[in-house]
Amino acid sequence: NEWAFTDASDAANWVGEFPAGKLRDQAVGKVVFWGQGQSPAAVAQMLGTLGSSKLMQEYGEQVASIWMTRDAPAARSWIEQAALPDAVKQRLLNR
Repeated sequence: NEWAFTDASDAANWVGEFPAGKLRDQAVGKVVFWGQGQSPAAVAQMLGTLGSSKLMQEYGEQVASIWMTRDAPAARSWIEQAALPDAVKQRLLNR
């Protein structure tokens, strides 16, 4: 929790290397919760590299929404290529 809060980018990179499983899923949740406000780009990148549609569905829209308020052009670029449902992409991009 503390690492994700103080250095979300490094925490996201580290968790992105975890093998699939319960531990990784729990760690992803902590990084998203604590890190999305500090570094939504790093958290989004982590989600994209995990290859988990479940985690992307669970956290992708939330992270992208926060990122849009900080850096809309970069967030839009990520949203367009992210493995998010089309309806979610449209909702995010039409804000």
